[in-house]
Amino acid sequence: MSAPDRAGVGWLHQLIRTACFFLAISLSFPSLAQDGRAPLTSAGTLAITGFSGTSAERGGFLSDAPGLDETMIDLNGGSLKVFDISAAQGKPDAQMFDRPPLLSISARDIGQVFGLALDDAEAPNIYATATSAFGLQIVHPDKGGKIARIKTGEPGAIWMPGQFGQGGGPGSVWRIDGRTGQVTLFTTIGQSDRGNSGPGLGNISFDKTHQQFFVSDLDTGLIHRLDISGKDLGSFDHGTKGREAARLAPVVDDSVAADIAAATFDAEDPDSWGFTAPGRRVWGLTYHQKRLYYAVWEGPQVWSVGIDENGDFTQDIRHEFDVKSTPKTYPISDLAFDGEGRLYVAQRGEIRSRYDYGTFALPRKSQVLRFSRDGAEGPWRTEPEAFAIGFPATHQNAAGGISLGYGYDDQGKLNTKECWGTIWATGDSLRQSGSEQERLAKNGPAVVHGAQGFSASLEGNESVPPFKSYFLDFDGRFDDPNRAGHVGDVAAVQLCGSTEDGLVVSDNGESPETPAAPVSGPTDPEASRRASAPLVDQYGNPVGKPTTQEPAQSAAPAVASKAEPSPGQTPNAPPQRALTSPPPTPRSVELAPPFDLSLSVRAGLERCASEFGCPFSIIIANNGPGPYRGPLAIAEEVDTAVATLADWSPRKWSCNRRETTFLCTHPEITIEPGGMVTLRLEFVPWRVPARLLQNCARLAWEDGMFHGRTTLVQQNLTMLGYEPGAADGLDGSRTQQAVGAYRADRKMSGTGSIGPDLLKEMYGRWGTGDLNGAGDRDCASVDLRRQNRNVSVAPRCDETSVLIKGRCVSQQALCGGGRNFQAAGNLCSCPSQSPLWDVRNGQCISYESPKRTSIAIGEPAETDPADATDLRREDDAADQAGKDAPQTTPRNVARPRVAPTSKDEVLPAENHPAEVTLPDTAVAPGDGEQIPCPGDQGWNVTAKQCTCPQDKPIWDKTLTRCVSAGVEPPKPQIQVCSGNRVWSDEKTTCVCPPDKPSWNAADQSCS
Repeated sequence: MSAPDRAGVGWLHQLIRTACFFLAISLSFPSLAQDGRAPLTSAGTLAITGFSGTSAERGGFLSDAPGLDETMIDLNGGSLKVFDISAAQGKPDAQMFDRPPLLSISARDIGQVFGLALDDAEAPNIYATATSAFGLQIVHPDKGGKIARIKTGEPGAIWMPGQFGQGGGPGSVWRIDGRTGQVTLFTTIGQSDRGNSGPGLGNISFDKTHQQFFVSDLDTGLIHRLDISGKDLGSFDHGTKGREAARLAPVVDDSVAADIAAATFDAEDPDSWGFTAPGRRVWGLTYHQKRLYYAVWEGPQVWSVGIDENGDFTQDIRHEFDVKSTPKTYPISDLAFDGEGRLYVAQRGEIRSRYDYGTFALPRKSQVLRFSRDGAEGPWRTEPEAFAIGFPATHQNAAGGISLGYGYDDQGKLNTKECWGTIWATGDSLRQSGSEQERLAKNGPAVVHGAQGFSASLEGNESVPPFKSYFLDFDGRFDDPNRAGHVGDVAAVQLCGSTEDGLVVSDNGESPETPAAPVSGPTDPEASRRASAPLVDQYGNPVGKPTTQEPAQSAAPAVASKAEPSPGQTPNAPPQRALTSPPPTPRSVELAPPFDLSLSVRAGLERCASEFGCPFSIIIANNGPGPYRGPLAIAEEVDTAVATLADWSPRKWSCNRRETTFLCTHPEITIEPGGMVTLRLEFVPWRVPARLLQNCARLAWEDGMFHGRTTLVQQNLTMLGYEPGAADGLDGSRTQQAVGAYRADRKMSGTGSIGPDLLKEMYGRWGTGDLNGAGDRDCASVDLRRQNRNVSVAPRCDETSVLIKGRCVSQQALCGGGRNFQAAGNLCSCPSQSPLWDVRNGQCISYESPKRTSIAIGEPAETDPADATDLRREDDAADQAGKDAPQTTPRNVARPRVAPTSKDEVLPAENHPAEVTLPDTAVAPGDGEQIPCPGDQGWNVTAKQCTCPQDKPIWDKTLTRCVSAGVEPPKPQIQVCSGNRVWSDEKTTCVCPPDKPSWNAADQSCS
């Protein structure tokens, strides 16, 4: 082929490539497509807001330092997406809509947004409000234009790119064209008065009748009224006008603002963001039949204000109802009405803002509720219907968005004649379940942060578990079940007529196929159906299996009578059920709500280096409806040949090395529903050829954590009429007998053991909580740099020595005075044959020693003062259990920390200190006897132990003196130094030994 021919062919190829390019552009951007193409927001589309995600690469604007400080908002990530939901795969069976979004609006354009509204255009336009619901992130630019992420405010700080979008701010309302997807700044709330300083806007609602919008402002508490062009027409102040109408004291705005230039601003503390007072703070709102309904944060409560014929606020203000708080006041972020005048309420968890972007709202306790009236204009019913949102825990996994859209037929196709047929709600980890994992895995991934759609014809109890639902993922990530609050609001495109006159009309002018059901009256046949329902607990699960002598609809088992058992009946047998006629309404038994602990691991750095170490955060959350009370034990599955544990916090935890891993324990802790605790660990890598450091942590139930589970079972057995004794968490003989009777009554295998099958029987569909292992283990990895390792290979210590400060130290040299080192408690203690520590002479002595007047009871110099309460509690329990037994041990001597198996059993002899009969002259310390104490502690006659004075109440084990509460506790005694350096307690740093005093930085060694 000649050169001109080749040139011609090249030109032709270039022309084809150019044509393909523009064709792709026209298909990707509706604004460039032909006019006949379907608009973006046609019937069967759904808009969702959410966090846009993060990125650690910002085109060279960041420094090379690893860690969260270089992790920024992903400017290219979508914070508003539109999905096609026009066709599903058959009837709802927890399957997924797996199509990619039709449109994704990036954080670069609109920042982070939450509230959504649609107008009544032929192709409805989308309106979104700026938000702090996904955190408030700030950065500090230097003179060269580079930015660095900062946690607290400082002069020169600015909002992180992607927080509020180009040209936007905390008060921005954005408009997305329903046909083309073009983004414009609709308006900025607060231009005429004080602008929004940072908290952002709450939500937005469209009033079709008056062609206007209502927007709530979380900074001032005002509700703004905007016309169709974005002009501010005025505002309504609930804190003054609303409360005064109900004869409540007014709550005025405190004018507190978010000042990112001041050190008081904290990106992890929402209290520093400038929110107005909860009594005037409004989030969710919706317009319905000449009234604006809005949700007040405090309570939370739902109020309404009348709207006149000109669209202005009237003086007709009503307090509609309160939403019961279980257990805390979770705000209502969205409201919606259906065609029958029923009001839907969506809650969102308390605001959280972790620096690692993991949690933006407290998970697992937010609900979607439906409130109905008694008659068309009657009062609201006090008990709403609660819908199951997501599979985890109590099905209360809502993220704060609610909308109603078209229904679906039996084939899963959109039915545009059925308006308000589907409830769409946003939520977290919607398809994650331990008990239903196998069934759910057939239709999609388990970790879905997005939206759930289900029929509005379902009653609340019919939605549990939520298999009759469709699910839609927002962010395309299925790897982190512990993220929370990453999804926001939802809006379904539904071209239905107005409900101003109470008539539901579809977009084609026809009445829906399913007419509105009349309001139930006293003769409602549904009431009869409910009356014949079996006995259930508060989770909707059957409490027990009926016997052959009992009808299926019988009442709950009666509480066990205290009368003598009848012949042939054992004292611990379950109670006889009364053969009475069924009550008019089903009775329920309030079982003790179960806890559900989950664990997640977060790496603090993306790459470990010698100057940073390898920090990890272990987060333990309670996702269940009940509190967890008891000890916590975390097994750290870290390869000890790769790294060693160098530090941990808080100090209430105790971490110790095992053969190949580490165990961290907390003696007693309470985690309320929705609460969480964090354990921070720092590992230092050895100089070994490893590329990754993996930290896999798990809840170590076998290390004392069964106490909480046993307490729960004891409470339930008591409520069901059995007699396990006190709910003390101890699996004693009475508890085992009650469990055995419970199993026998339900024809379960086993005797008196508490296992997964027992909890599953008690809680039915709720599952077995932590015992199924779901969420009890998590892993995180970090890269290891091959150079500049600051620690040599870990030494191997034998049974007689302990690794301290990077060296093997013998236990005898470590403790002294005849004491033994207890690795489980990380302390020295005297042996059982000489259990008392002689402070004056520095040695362990027996009870009958003539030097007994110079002892300190127990060993306060090595015992955390916080454990004193536990010791006294165990002493009291043991004394109560053994009050009839002969007193062969001094009652004031601290016993080893071995709990009795039950409160009705005496501790076995091997669990007591050595039993020695005391002579008449060697008695236990009396009330007036003074005992020498270590350091500046004094003998407390009432408590019968050594204690610190009130002005210095904390005993510092390392410094062996009392310190005040404001003093930072010392770091643990495991300090690892680089090269052949040793740790200096005096200088609190690593130093070279006297024989090699010079540090060679090049060789990383002392010489």
